[in-house]
Amino acid sequence: MHPYVRYRRHMARHALRQFVASAVNSLEIAGLVFAPVLIGLLAFLAMPVMMASAHVVAARVIGWVAAACGVSAAIWIYQWPAWLRPIPARALCALAASLALGWLLAGTAVAARRLGLRNRAIPRTAAISRTGTAPALAYRARALRPRHAALWHRLFWLPFWRADSQVGRQQCLLLLASLAAAAAWMTHALPLPRAALGLLTSLALVLLVDRGDKAVREQAEALAPMLAMWPLPPGPLLLAARAFTLLPAALVLCALAGLLGGSGAAGFRPGLAAAWFATAALALSATVALPAPPRGRVVLVLLSILLLTAIGSELWP
Repeated sequence: MHPYVRYRRHMARHALRQFVASAVNSLEIAGLVFAPVLIGLLAFLAMPVMMASAHVVAARVIGWVAAACGVSAAIWIYQWPAWLRPIPARALCALAASLALGWLLAGTAVAARRLGLRNRAIPRTAAISRTGTAPALAYRARALRPRHAALWHRLFWLPFWRADSQVGRQQCLLLLASLAAAAAWMTHALPLPRAALGLLTSLALVLLVDRGDKAVREQAEALAPMLAMWPLPPGPLLLAARAFTLLPAALVLCALAGLLGGSGAAGFRPGLAAAWFATAALALSATVALPAPPRGRVVLVLLSILLLTAIGSELWP
């Protein structure tokens, strides 16, 4: 087997293990509906060099998806759990829709590959003429304005969304969880004590900054050899990258401030609310600014969550 094929198979297995580890606590129905689609998409990772033969790839992908659908449906019908008994027809329809979606995605990808479709923003390679000479490509350098924001976009933002990186999706989920917890805490929309909702909000907010800053530090370590050879000082760029980590948290704090002034959050103590916001800003800034070791960082995160929870539990008498 070609080394590149073995490498892609190893990457596919590694991605599958990461997905299984992160989806341990997911609902069973989500796995029933979306597992065939995910298997069909992961099949492309293991067979990139076979994309030249479109019919073979499409047949293999569809075969794996159909087999997964059959095995999944047989297991659930055999076990016949209580939640499936009232909705067997809808469950089978959802499974069929999942198979159709996977088939559609596989066919679209293979067709796009065969037709040579690609992103229009990427310049096409110049076609070699019959004489064997390739025409020269025109390239015009453009200045990066503003410089640090543009470099941050290319060196930090884009890598977090490309290849096998899950940082961008992870941060989006944490941001949505923080906003949802903040809304539930301010409006008391869930049948839980407000102190518990404040704990969830503090936990999501601190983890949002901590995970983002950790990803930025790891990316900075990976870029250190390259940045050392640039004629630009890396300090301002790294400072800007770590400062951008606080932007999602600032959005959550602004949403909290807006909800705190609404009718659903009436009766709070203004002095303690100001103390909570000041403590949150200080704790989040310390998480980004302090060069703490791994154990010290864990202690800082735990102290920040406990302190914000303690103050937040006293906002309402």
